[in-house]
Amino acid sequence: MRKIYIISIAFFLLISCADYDVVIRNGMIYDGTGEKPFSGDVAINNDKIIKVSKSINGKGKKEINASGLAVSPGFINMLSWATTSLIKDGRS
Repeated sequence: MRKIYIISIAFFLLISCADYDVVIRNGMIYDGTGEKPFSGDVAINNDKIIKVSKSINGKGKKEINASGLAVSPGFINMLSWATTSLIKDGRS
């Protein structure tokens, strides 16, 4: 009985672990391909974009709700010397 109890606890601890460091959810994703933007999620591990999808099932250690905001994963360098502001809305 004790063995089953320990295995059960280990199983539940494993499934409760986060799959990603950060998951940005429900943002309007502009992926830089020229295609129309789509509502979706972005998963990040170790400061690298791991997955961009309409829906990511895994959990993140940190979850960000980007509903109503634009998400442009990996293609805009905010440190560039643009002549005009790249940010019209301070939240995005």
